[in-house]
Formats: sequence, structure tokens, C-alpha cells
Amino acid sequence: MTETEPQPDPQSDAANEPALERGTYEIIQNRLKSHSAELESRLQKLNDERRSVFGSIPTELISKQRITTEHNCTARD
Repeated sequence: MTETEPQPDPQSDAANEPALERGTYEIIQNRLKSHSAELESRLQKLNDERRSVFGSIPTELISKQRITTEHNCTARD
């Protein structure tokens, strides 16, 4: 019985597998980053259009106060 096809080396397959997984992870990560950048630019464009149509009022904190009453909340089980 003669073998015409070389048998794959199990050690070389194990060595290539982490590289393949790492490559797959980087591909997915790059796709997510590009989609994120695209969505962020679309959101910015939509927000600019919203401001032009409805106007924009800047929000800012004018003051903060603490209100105390005679019946403060008490935690109960």
C-alpha cells in the first residue's frame, strides 16, 4: 500500500489555528470599527439636519439644590 498524498502534520495544523482565529478576530474587529464610524457620521448628519429644522437650545446646568423635608425617605425591607 503506497501513499500518494502526504498526510497533514497535526502539529502544523495546531500552529496555524491560533493565527487563523486571531485573523478572524481582527477582521471582525475592523468591520465593527468601520460600521461604528459610518453610524457615527450618519448620526452626526442626522443631528445637524434636526438642528436646522427644529432649532437648538443648548442645555446647561444653571444650579442645583438639595431639598430636605421632615419626611425623608428611609429604606425598608
